[in-house]
Amino acid sequence: MEQDLFRGDVKPLKGKGWKGYYRKRAGDYRIIFVVHHERRFIDVSWVVPRSEKTYR
Repeated sequence: MEQDLFRGDVKPLKGKGWKGYYRKRAGDYRIIFVVHHERRFIDVSWVVPRSEKTYR
Protein backbone atom coordinates (compact mmCIF):
# COMPACT_ATOMS: atom_id res chain seq x y z
CA MET A 1 0.00 0.00 0.00
CA GLU A 2 2.95 2.32 0.55
CA GLN A 3 3.90 2.40 -3.14
CA ASP A 4 0.43 2.41 -4.75
CA LEU A 5 -2.57 2.56 -2.45
CA PHE A 6 -5.11 1.56 -5.10
CA ARG A 7 -3.13 -1.32 -6.61
CA GLY A 8 -4.90 -4.66 -6.41
CA ASP A 9 -8.48 -5.22 -5.37
CA VAL A 10 -9.49 -1.90 -3.78
CA LYS A 11 -13.06 -0.63 -3.91
CA PRO A 12 -14.95 2.25 -2.30
CA LEU A 13 -17.57 1.13 0.20
CA LYS A 14 -21.20 1.99 -0.44
CA GLY A 15 -23.91 3.04 1.95
CA LYS A 16 -24.70 5.90 4.28
CA GLY A 17 -22.14 5.26 6.99
CA TRP A 18 -19.33 4.25 4.64
CA LYS A 19 -18.76 7.44 2.63
CA GLY A 20 -15.02 7.98 2.12
CA TYR A 21 -14.09 4.44 3.20
CA TYR A 22 -12.34 1.90 0.99
CA ARG A 23 -11.70 -1.79 1.34
CA LYS A 24 -8.70 -3.74 0.14
CA ARG A 25 -8.63 -7.52 -0.14
CA ALA A 26 -5.59 -9.16 1.40
CA GLY A 27 -6.10 -12.91 1.22
CA ASP A 28 -8.84 -13.89 3.66
CA TYR A 29 -8.76 -10.46 5.29
CA ARG A 30 -10.22 -7.06 4.44
CA ILE A 31 -8.49 -3.80 5.24
CA ILE A 32 -10.97 -0.96 5.76
CA PHE A 33 -9.41 2.48 5.46
CA VAL A 34 -9.94 6.20 4.78
CA VAL A 35 -7.61 8.29 2.63
CA HIS A 36 -6.78 11.87 3.66
CA HIS A 37 -5.29 13.16 0.39
CA GLU A 38 -4.58 16.68 1.65
CA ARG A 39 -2.42 15.34 4.49
CA ARG A 40 -1.05 12.37 2.52
CA PHE A 41 -2.32 10.13 5.30
CA ILE A 42 -4.13 6.77 5.40
CA ASP A 43 -6.25 5.89 8.42
CA VAL A 44 -6.64 2.11 8.70
CA SER A 45 -9.87 1.59 10.62
CA TRP A 46 -10.13 -2.21 10.67
CA VAL A 47 -8.37 -5.35 9.53
CA VAL A 48 -10.99 -8.09 9.69
CA PRO A 49 -11.40 -11.65 8.40
CA ARG A 50 -13.80 -11.85 5.47
CA SER A 51 -17.23 -13.15 6.41
CA GLU A 52 -20.90 -12.30 5.91
CA LYS A 53 -20.68 -9.91 8.88
CA THR A 54 -17.55 -8.01 7.78
CA TYR A 55 -19.34 -4.84 6.68
CA ARG A 56 -22.11 -4.76 9.31
